[in-house]
Amino acid sequence: MTRTVSIVLSWIEEHRDELVSLLQRLVATPSVVGSEGACQQLVAELLERQCDRLDVWEPDRAWLEAHPAYFPRGVGFEGRPNVVATLRGSGGGRSLIVNAHVDVVDPGAAEAWPHPPWSGAIADGRLHGRGAIDDKAGLAAMIFVARCLTAVGRPLRGDLVLQSVVDEEWGGGGTLATIERGYRADAGIIFEPTAFEVCPASRGGMAFRVTVQGKGAHPVRSYEGVSALEKALPLIPALRALEATRQDRLRSPLFAHHPIFAPIVIGTITADVLPSKVPETCRFQGLYGYGPEEAYPSARKELEEAVAAAAARDPWLRDHPPQVEWLGLNKEGAQIPTDHPLVGTLAKAFETAAGGPAKIAGFPAGCDLPFL
Repeated sequence: MTRTVSIVLSWIEEHRDELVSLLQRLVATPSVVGSEGACQQLVAELLERQCDRLDVWEPDRAWLEAHPAYFPRGVGFEGRPNVVATLRGSGGGRSLIVNAHVDVVDPGAAEAWPHPPWSGAIADGRLHGRGAIDDKAGLAAMIFVARCLTAVGRPLRGDLVLQSVVDEEWGGGGTLATIERGYRADAGIIFEPTAFEVCPASRGGMAFRVTVQGKGAHPVRSYEGVSALEKALPLIPALRALEATRQDRLRSPLFAHHPIFAPIVIGTITADVLPSKVPETCRFQGLYGYGPEEAYPSARKELEEAVAAAAARDPWLRDHPPQVEWLGLNKEGAQIPTDHPLVGTLAKAFETAAGGPAKIAGFPAGCDLPFL
């Protein structure tokens, strides 16, 4: 361990409580995707004192929608800025981007939480709150990096670019907008909750909707109807079978310890608004995971064919085939070789800091990795 590394690790240990307080403050500032402005203002204030250049701007929707890697349409970025802080090195070194996302998913029902979702409460050695791990912990660590390096005299030769981005939980427009802004580096690290694994690969994921048409009927003549809900339900086991088949075919050693690394999850299902009526329409929506090196058009075709094959076994659905639609969310996968120098450097750094070897594995979720 070099003297510089020893100084940095000692500083972090001495200021551990400040890091926890910083995370609590970030969690207590809501930033549900689409409403990240208040938390980004806080991030900007925290980074401004530590960096040579602070860049705050709202992503360009028109540019994003023209980019082939950005799939949503109609998503606005007013009041949703990115925040990028640059710490300049002394020269002669390689540059590094560190990226974390400020946006979080909706916390859902408050009564489902043991502690309020925006509290940042600490109980039994855990910090509770929406985004505490995904990705406010990464964001807090990133801000703390800036504080630490400034406090110990900034022993950097290359530039360090710290990116707090919006929109990761949907289209990834925040990170993609940093590319449009001109940010480049020799390497990039995405902060995500990896259970302390170094992940040179991430899977892809996209949202879909299946619509099934039946024949509505009043309960008095229910026997004349065809329930779209009942016709839709057998399609779900067909998708579960497809999921199992795809795990076996697509799994690589990086994802070996994940029982299901490319899931098919049905998140919502709706039929008629009247409980007494035979529903003529049923829709279910879900997430479709795909491999890091799998092209999304071929993955889509496979799901569409599975739905069509299941429908072909039902006389009604043969004549009224279900419709598959692809929604705005599509995060492609990405992978670099496990023997890439960056992977080795990160593994060595982890071992130095944690006192044990790093585990190299795939990240079984979509993230902004492909953009970097």
